[in-house]
Amino acid sequence: MHSFIVYPDESNPDVAQLAQFLDKSGCAVKWTQSLETLAGQAEFLSASDSLIIVPTTPKWAPGVHALVHFIRKSKGRGFFLYVTDEINPENYKALTQTGVADSVGWMSATKEIFSAVQRLKTGVVQMRVPPTADSGVHKMVSFIGASGGVGNTTMAFETAVFLASLKNKSRLTPSVAVVNLDFSRSSIGDYLDLAPRLDLAELARDPDRLDNYMLEIFATRHSSGFDLFESKEPLRNLAKVDEAAIFSLLNCLEDNYGVVLLDVPANFVGPFDDVVKNSDLVFVTGRYTVPSVKQIARRLEHLHELKIPAEKTVVLINDCDSRFFGGFVKRSDIEAALPRYTIVYVRDDRSFASDCVNSGISMVETNPKKAICRDIKRIADLIGNLKSEKHENVVRYATR
Repeated sequence: MHSFIVYPDESNPDVAQLAQFLDKSGCAVKWTQSLETLAGQAEFLSASDSLIIVPTTPKWAPGVHALVHFIRKSKGRGFFLYVTDEINPENYKALTQTGVADSVGWMSATKEIFSAVQRLKTGVVQMRVPPTADSGVHKMVSFIGASGGVGNTTMAFETAVFLASLKNKSRLTPSVAVVNLDFSRSSIGDYLDLAPRLDLAELARDPDRLDNYMLEIFATRHSSGFDLFESKEPLRNLAKVDEAAIFSLLNCLEDNYGVVLLDVPANFVGPFDDVVKNSDLVFVTGRYTVPSVKQIARRLEHLHELKIPAEKTVVLINDCDSRFFGGFVKRSDIEAALPRYTIVYVRDDRSFASDCVNSGISMVETNPKKAICRDIKRIADLIGNLKSEKHENVVRYATR
């Protein structure tokens, strides 16, 4: 398979690294100085499955409109990846509307290149297209930590990986989205080696103008197929979060995704009460300790005050000690303390979890047959079997 790098300087270390990655991926790499010289390459003119990389740097950046014009003239020759950390919504829309091009950031460039190479080799070029409105049922699920540091975020994104992996790989529109509502940190991106793209400041300027194309710009696609919505610039003062922007985002996500998983901060208050109250299912995450079980009980009491019934609430007990012949230690004690709730136990496998965090690959992707991944499957099954209602009025999240 042919690949081309459109860049005038082969000595640039960042661009050269992309060329080395292409070579290791089994592609024949050819450098070309510009789009004009690419148009004269015999290999490019005779191919239909080429991968064309157009990197941008402070010293050289071809205009998007010129690139779009070139793509339309040479459509059918291959797939184009425009590597840049800055692209406005209008340019991104023009690029993706060609049907054979996408824009990726430098941090995720090698992953996107690898995915494109695999798709071209198998003859399936899957574009990242804007999600389309779905008139079917939708599931909004909240994950809340009984306190900080109990593994709530990990449970949310690992469940998303499992749910997304079940979907038909030929489907262009992902059905699973994950939203990190703790805008003070970009933890999921750090765990999975992803570059968050949600621009809260841009969204807050006019929340009503959020449409499918803008939603696609804010999404970061994980290799499993779920879309991550996480603030690219963590906010130091959460009091400055624009509620209208948050609710506009949630309403748009509910319109376009079959399952939306919300990672709710442990200290949620005020507007997030409405978010949790309107969820179809709420998971409360804690650890396998007496203090944590007490914190879970207090969190459940708060949910009861919000009139969230026990049948819509599930307790996740993380880091459980398991017996040699199966089962969990002290399970009966926990069930006695929380008698009215469904409880899912997730066993302790810190060594495996730590290795996955350091590699930037989820546990479910690394080894789905691991016991801890089978525990996560139970969480995903509860969501998959959830009887959700069609929401006639999608604007559920509104300031009172």
